[in-house]
Amino acid sequence: MIKRVWAFARTNPGDAVTGLVVLVVAGLTLADLTGELTLSQEVLGRVAVFVFCALFILVLVERQAARHREESRDADRASMARNLRDIERNLTLLHKGQITEVPADDIGARLAELLASASGWHFRGGSGRWQRSNVLPALARLTDRDVPYVMQILNPTDPELCVRYASYRARQRPPTVRRQGGDQPETVRDDILACIYAAAWYRFRTRLQADVYLQPLYSPLRLDIGTSGLMATVADPKAPGLLGKPDGWYYQSVLDEIRQACTELPRLVLCTDPVALPEDRAQVDGSKVEKALAATAVVQTAGHSAPLLSGWLQQLDFGQIGKLAFTGVRE
Repeated sequence: MIKRVWAFARTNPGDAVTGLVVLVVAGLTLADLTGELTLSQEVLGRVAVFVFCALFILVLVERQAARHREESRDADRASMARNLRDIERNLTLLHKGQITEVPADDIGARLAELLASASGWHFRGGSGRWQRSNVLPALARLTDRDVPYVMQILNPTDPELCVRYASYRARQRPPTVRRQGGDQPETVRDDILACIYAAAWYRFRTRLQADVYLQPLYSPLRLDIGTSGLMATVADPKAPGLLGKPDGWYYQSVLDEIRQACTELPRLVLCTDPVALPEDRAQVDGSKVEKALAATAVVQTAGHSAPLLSGWLQQLDFGQIGKLAFTGVRE
């Protein structure tokens, strides 16, 4: 009984206060009528003031609660309206052809078209193998101007993140196309470190202005954004992609999301040592890769920095990472 009363009072505080006031007044009145308690005019006046104050407070509480409920309903309605507008906008974009679904077999060709016309690039994904083998060397051929390039990849200093991503990637790929060791976190780690070295090399040796950021989570979506379009893909090689035109809402919104993330993610300060980044790529060996990665720092948004090579990034096959830096296939 007591528990039920307490539960009612917690969920209906206004009614509970009203009931308490009524009980107090009724009890005092009954006591006075039966002679059990003799109340003076002064006491009755104070009781009246108490009852008035309690009821006044109750009115204020109920008014505030009603206002809060109305504001919550307004917020819910506004959120639903925004969602409906987004759905309507996406349907409109599909109808206008501003975003189109691309069959799995055509993704490679469409990406190549985007890359051929690109004067800059934004990437968000896992370990970036296709960035090393295709995007970076293609953009490096542009020699008449600086080429902006933003890469957001997984944080290789987080072993659990590498474990989770390796497991996810293995689940998405059939055994017939799965790379040997691709389901191992060490493979993911080495791919990312190779991508970081490659970005440093291209930034130092070409006009590619590579900026690298580390993500704390992985997303099923990989985003490649050139100046003439956007391609969103997933790890499953049989799944279709989504192509967005540069003048469309989807393209602009995703690009803005990636740019905003750059203000929230840890950023890498890449190596600038010419010894560690030799002009002749054939001279890249394990010692140079180790030197370059050891000189790389992770800068947090708060401003403090730490060396990239720490924790489980200390016992590495730098020679193998060097071999991966300028090779790779699309994930």
